[in-house]
Amino acid sequence: MECGSWVLMYLRRCKTKIVKRMGDIKVSKTEWKKTDKRFVAFFDIMGFKDLVMRNEHETILKLLYKLSNQRELLHNANNQMFESKDDKTAKPFTTGESISFTFSDSIIFFSKSDSVKDYKKIVLDCIVLLHESLNAGIPIKGALSYGEITVDTAKSIYFGQPIIDAYLLGEELQMYAVIMDHEFELKAKELSREKFKNSFVAYKAPLKSGRATHSLIRAYNKDVHVSSLNSLYSKSYGRPRQYIDNTMAFVNEVDCIDLKIDSEDMF
Repeated sequence: MECGSWVLMYLRRCKTKIVKRMGDIKVSKTEWKKTDKRFVAFFDIMGFKDLVMRNEHETILKLLYKLSNQRELLHNANNQMFESKDDKTAKPFTTGESISFTFSDSIIFFSKSDSVKDYKKIVLDCIVLLHESLNAGIPIKGALSYGEITVDTAKSIYFGQPIIDAYLLGEELQMYAVIMDHEFELKAKELSREKFKNSFVAYKAPLKSGRATHSLIRAYNKDVHVSSLNSLYSKSYGRPRQYIDNTMAFVNEVDCIDLKIDSEDMF
């Protein structure tokens, strides 16, 4: 099965197909501005230090390979167009470009620019990574920001205030979810207007400083989410269980993304 088809299977339950491959996914063969207005998603693997201390090196390596495989599959969803098999009136869904990097227990996604397509792509990245990580028993949380960022892969330079903002907001979050800051929220509303509510929801998120209303990515699949969270109970105690309880409350209170609607309406 093609990687693009794999991603689509999870987003549309095999109801769509790839109709056009629009570019090469490798950053070295596409023209990226080193410094540009772009989106960033900063993810943190929870309890990584404890995982390293309590497991064999090979076990942790397999876990990291799983995450690496998910990142590779998402790279293969760059610049692809999908259309509905069932609804001929549905608008095709076209992704933009993003790249990702892993640093120890952190995973960072950068969009190529702040175009509508690149916005859709980084939202897609977040939905799939969060879903697949929890489904694999890997607790993870993330935060989104937006602004001027330098991405110089040749010199391994990644710099910009939005990276710091996403990291700090993610540190505050006390649940397994993806939260956005005000900069991302304003830009997302500008790009997607009334459709913004379909992939995000306003929620009083549990933060270290107390609860505060932020926009969060909706859960992709309630049944899978609940099953994944329940399996984490047997592997945790104390604060990690608070994370699970907070996430379970969110999943139960908020409607999940409806994958039966036109893919364009997800954004």
